Amino acid sequence: MHRVVIAGVASAMLLALLPAASAEARSVYFRAKPSGITCGALRIERRSATLRCDLPFAGRRAGFLHTQGKGEIKRVSSFMHPRKRAVLRRGSTRSFGPFSCVSLRAAVSCRVAGGHGFTLGRSFQLVF
Repeated sequence: MHRVVIAGVASAMLLALLPAASAEARSVYFRAKPSGITCGALRIERRSATLRCDLPFAGRRAGFLHTQGKGEIKRVSSFMHPRKRAVLRRGSTRSFGPFSCVSLRAAVSCRVAGGHGFTLGRSFQLVF
């Protein structure tokens, strides 16, 4: 009887851990070429997804875009260094969950449904 209870408790603990692991797996990272900006679409399986694009050439700043509201640029403590990331080549457009991004010559431009977004480059950052 003890073994059955222990096995049941162990199974319940394992199932409780699975959603946290799958949430991590649902983030998608990409690098826009030729600008070199690294972005991550985080928690894209949820209604409150976030897109983050790091700007190492603009100090410790990153552009953020949420499923609701305008894009914004904030100071960050560190940059993302994902092991696996897709490449978004110049002129290519791709969707990452609710976000659509295009790689430009010297920038990356991303939007979310509703028209909000940002265009980030070495010489300028525009949020809308």
